[in-house]
Amino acid sequence: MTTSKQAIRWTLLAATCGMAGGLWSCDRETATSRAVQTNSRELTALSSGGSAPAPQEVRDKVYKQVETGVTGASAQAQGAEKSAAMLLVAAAQSGQAETPAGDIQDIELTFRSSMSRIEAAITRWSIASSIAAAAEAFDPSAQISRVTNAKKEKDTAVAAESARRETVEKRLGDLRARAKEKMTLAQAKFSEYSRLMDSTSQMTATAAEPVVEKASRIRMQGERLRIEGGKIEAEADSVQPQFDEVGAIVAQLTKQRQDLDAVEADLNRQVAQAKEEAAQARAAASAIGVEIRDGAATLDETRTTSLSAAYDRAETQLKATMKSATEAAKGSPSAGRAAAGSAHAALAELYWGRATSAQSYASLLESLSRVKPTLPGVEDYKARLTKVREERSAALASATSALDSAIQAYQSVSGPAAVKERVEALGKLLEDAKKLANNERLDASSPLAPPAWLQTSAGASSPEGAMAGIIAAYRNKKPAEMLDFVKLPSAEARQKLEPLVAMTAKFLRANDASMAKFNKPLGEVLTLGGGLGAMMGPMLAQQTKQGLTALAGDAAGISPEDFVWDIRETTATATAPGINRPMTFVKVGDQWKAEIPGIEMMLMQAEMAGGMAPLFDAFGTWAEEVEKGVYADETAAGQALVEQLTPLASGLMGGGG
Repeated sequence: MTTSKQAIRWTLLAATCGMAGGLWSCDRETATSRAVQTNSRELTALSSGGSAPAPQEVRDKVYKQVETGVTGASAQAQGAEKSAAMLLVAAAQSGQAETPAGDIQDIELTFRSSMSRIEAAITRWSIASSIAAAAEAFDPSAQISRVTNAKKEKDTAVAAESARRETVEKRLGDLRARAKEKMTLAQAKFSEYSRLMDSTSQMTATAAEPVVEKASRIRMQGERLRIEGGKIEAEADSVQPQFDEVGAIVAQLTKQRQDLDAVEADLNRQVAQAKEEAAQARAAASAIGVEIRDGAATLDETRTTSLSAAYDRAETQLKATMKSATEAAKGSPSAGRAAAGSAHAALAELYWGRATSAQSYASLLESLSRVKPTLPGVEDYKARLTKVREERSAALASATSALDSAIQAYQSVSGPAAVKERVEALGKLLEDAKKLANNERLDASSPLAPPAWLQTSAGASSPEGAMAGIIAAYRNKKPAEMLDFVKLPSAEARQKLEPLVAMTAKFLRANDASMAKFNKPLGEVLTLGGGLGAMMGPMLAQQTKQGLTALAGDAAGISPEDFVWDIRETTATATAPGINRPMTFVKVGDQWKAEIPGIEMMLMQAEMAGGMAPLFDAFGTWAEEVEKGVYADETAAGQALVEQLTPLASGLMGGGG
């Protein structure tokens, strides 16, 4: 807009100076002609080139002085004299639009930066809310109920088996006690028998005979007791396995009961953890919601106060310029109408800027209105969206009207070819303005449309399609195809990246050939070659792993269907297991492309990688040889690759003969 106003001012100054010269040559100096001559020099000096432009406050002061001075001096002027004065006033009024125009630029820059932060906050809100919802949805109550019932069943079984074990244990104890009692009595009989027999050693046969008979009877009693005890012991031995079995069952049931306790405790721990995670995520989401609410409120306040005021001030000055130029046209139709046409065109540009700003804000409000889960205050966002859309339509209508007026003003001027070219250019802009007002797509040649290379470059009609293309290129080891789905800063950026991508493809082919033939990655085979390979191999192996991972996160097992999408009008984010951070996509023209962090660093690397081409050519040649089976084993292949790389690496480092 500044350029247009400068063009208006130079046009007005040129016309004023020409008319002022004519007035001076008439040898009829008046207060008006003196004011025009003096103030024309002031504006010409202010607008001419120099070592440094005057500060804006100085310029504003001069513009106001010129407007006031010339307006007062020309109050009674008529005809060409009045026209010259009004053209100069119009130039001063146009200059006074510079300050609000600069304010608009500064405020819009801050405004759009704030909108970007809110867009990022919307994504964080969705993520935090999703985490909270997932944690809150965790409900193992059915599992806990099953565990509780199983514990009751185990308790019943343990009690029953314990009672059976007590019964068996009592029987076994009784048998062991009875057997022991029998054996003890038997042992006592045997001891008594021995004592009696020992006592007969000093007796006569006659005296010993009754003692021996008694001892024999006692020994027989002991034998009977021993036999009875043995039978009871044998019965006890037959009961022992039953007791052991019941004991094992009780131990097993007890262990199972303890395991159920552990399962229940783990489920309760998970419930507590889920509640904590949900609380933390909800707190984070709540804080983000407040951040969004406050940010949106600040945006709305900025837009309805300082930004709107700056647009209004610029509009007021340009309308005043247009009014003065129209007044000048009464005495000087050609110059006045040309100046009025320029003023109308500048107004159209101002309205366009206002409409574009409203469209950007409407896109944000639409995101705020549609995000899931719903944000607090969503009804307010929807109401604002309706209002802002109406403001956009009004601004576009004003731009269309201003352009139409500019065309009419220029068409009424008979002049050089430049005027006709201006009319044709404004006519094209008028067509585009009407298309914008009707939400129609602009032609690629329109100054309001995206650059042609952005519209025609390959991509996908949906963010899911762009993701599928990236994954396919990754799995097929064709990094060049990835560029079709990546947002690049310029057409030249792709030209810079393509050689780097081609080198990467040769390296990946060499790694694939090594894996297919020797079941070893390229770095390991290179290490077997010794020399330079022993140094480069381990490093290359690590870089290969990192490089393949960097192509698409860690997407080896990821499919497009695995992603969770948050899609808005012109932006989208995708998350999936194994992807370290969300992937961002933007709509460029009618195509969706991925925004890759660090693309500028890649461009710098591409510029520095030109000298590395011979090395990667060697990888490509070696890959072909491996695929053809030229080398007997991995060691021979590694040695051959080292022989090819060594002189090339030496040359890159400035070595060699």
